[in-house]
Amino acid sequence: MPFHTTPLARAASGLGSGTVAQGSELSGDVFRMLDPQEGDLSEYRDANRLVLLFGESHDEVTYKSARMQLEEAEEALKARDVLVLMDSNPSARGKVREELGIDGFGMVLVGRDGSVKIDSGTIISNSDLFAAIDATPARQQETKEG
Repeated sequence: MPFHTTPLARAASGLGSGTVAQGSELSGDVFRMLDPQEGDLSEYRDANRLVLLFGESHDEVTYKSARMQLEEAEEALKARDVLVLMDSNPSARGKVREELGIDGFGMVLVGRDGSVKIDSGTIISNSDLFAAIDATPARQQETKEG
């Protein structure tokens, strides 16, 4: 599903430099909070794969479980150039969340090419996440080039 034909396409077609909230206590360079005012993900196109993680609150059980699962795989995410962009505040009415129509929990994998690889209302296991990434032609080329 390419960027230009879906609501995510509009959201993903351009994330400006202010998209990621600054000053958060997130680990490493992989996990970032989405700025609710930004609705454009194009800054990441061709450079990163994205996991968009949405929750009803920072303490929501499903959101926390998904985040912990992803944190356990931080090195594997880095190796695949994945950024995890998070929004745990639906009341802020974040633009990306609104474009996707996500009310509660959601997990979305976006490829380097901007296409949605997985869109789920449940936790995507790390094995399913990495299988989807590793099956892409871009990732296969990356592993060939070493």
